[in-house]
Amino acid sequence: MANITYTLNFNDPSRTGLFLTFSTFNKILDNVAVTAPTITELGVGFYKFDFDMDTVDSDLYFIATDGGTNYITGRLDKTTNQSVTQQLDLVLGLVQQNQFIDQNVYDGNGNLTSSRLRTYTNSGSVGTAADVLATYNMTATYTGNQLDSFSMVKS
Repeated sequence: MANITYTLNFNDPSRTGLFLTFSTFNKILDNVAVTAPTITELGVGFYKFDFDMDTVDSDLYFIATDGGTNYITGRLDKTTNQSVTQQLDLVLGLVQQNQFIDQNVYDGNGNLTSSRLRTYTNSGSVGTAADVLATYNMTATYTGNQLDSFSMVKS
């Protein structure tokens, strides 16, 4: 994952021209401080910073302040920290764009009972180990040739 831009909003357009810094930018897991990014102003009470959550092994909590009475607190969550582009890539992969299925296993009736499905961010990498966006494991059960159950689980 690359840097994602996060916005901070005071919900007050009069809070412009503040010089915000992170007084706290710590991992929730062990309360260890992480090197905080720089905050820049967007205008009318909005500020932003860029950060790559893949550089840490835990969710983060933060306090951004101007050193006075203006501050914002928040949390960055690793599990929901995907950009819209990344989320869209996942959906496109599941509707068969840049998708590769291998490691197929069949039962005695020729029914597909398990396989691995991988989606890719780059069409030139399909079928390789490069640029894998997500991997899913498929399992299916049958009675004769009739499908009883099917699951596709992200690994």
